[in-house]
Amino acid sequence: MNGVEQINTILKADANVTGKLDTFTIGVSTYFAIWNDLLIPQDFEGFKTINFYDGQAIDYTLSYGQYDYIFNCRGETYPNAVDLREAVKDALNRETDSTGDYFFTCEGAPVLRPADETDSYNAILNVRTKSRA
Repeated sequence: MNGVEQINTILKADANVTGKLDTFTIGVSTYFAIWNDLLIPQDFEGFKTINFYDGQAIDYTLSYGQYDYIFNCRGETYPNAVDLREAVKDALNRETDSTGDYFFTCEGAPVLRPADETDSYNAILNVRTKSRA
């Protein structure tokens, strides 16, 4: 119960987000390039991706659940990465999930430039998830 499933559901249902992503196929199924992991799979060859992971320690003293995630919104160009970050922000910021149990807020961070010709631009978004205890 940390909001990951709810985040994935919201992002995959938002055409403004999915329209900016690459896809990949396993067998006969096609998936959007969204991963809840520190790394993108090595065999993935696209540039337009989202990966997100835990961003800081969990404060167990709170009377509600609070989880922070770092989102890497990647694009082949600077504008692509920023557009993807904005789409994710628009989908999540100050929104609740379908059950009303999770609330999300977002903060942008600087865009990281590619390390080399095989890398992509990375527009970072910090997402805080709050849930009922």
